[in-house]
Amino acid sequence: MVRQRGGSRTDGVSAAIPKMDAQEASALRLSVQEQLGAFLGAASQRGFGHRATLMMPPFSVYVRAAIRPLDGVMQPTVDIATVENVVEPGRGALPILMNEVEKLALAARRAVYVESVQNEGLSRHLTRRGYRCREEGFTRSHYKTIEMLEMDLEAQKNNSINL
Repeated sequence: MVRQRGGSRTDGVSAAIPKMDAQEASALRLSVQEQLGAFLGAASQRGFGHRATLMMPPFSVYVRAAIRPLDGVMQPTVDIATVENVVEPGRGALPILMNEVEKLALAARRAVYVESVQNEGLSRHLTRRGYRCREEGFTRSHYKTIEMLEMDLEAQKNNSINL
């Protein structure tokens, strides 16, 4: 579930919001690498069911280590269960967060599972990133299998070679 705190947009028009500057983006990347990296390390020791709330400004992220059937195969996952954006959304922080989550999940040989997505904008964002959608009652979740993460990494390598 994604909750947004901070400024409101009651007029239905998105005001020009400055993107994160390089220093903010770098701080977010380091925070995700440190905290999610430590979480995944502990999860490898403790097994499934390990969970934690990670404070990575501008986000508070509740994560869980689990195992789920994805595309007919049981896969270990890092579940993104709750994300709270504690500042104005739209500054470019979510792609940075998800890039780091995907890299760390792949290094830990885990799929990424974003649980109970109720925000249409987030759902569209995840779909554009190549996540598959799973309808679950009144909500939906999105995921990338380990194989999908590997294909993304290979595509990124090929793109950097072609530049």
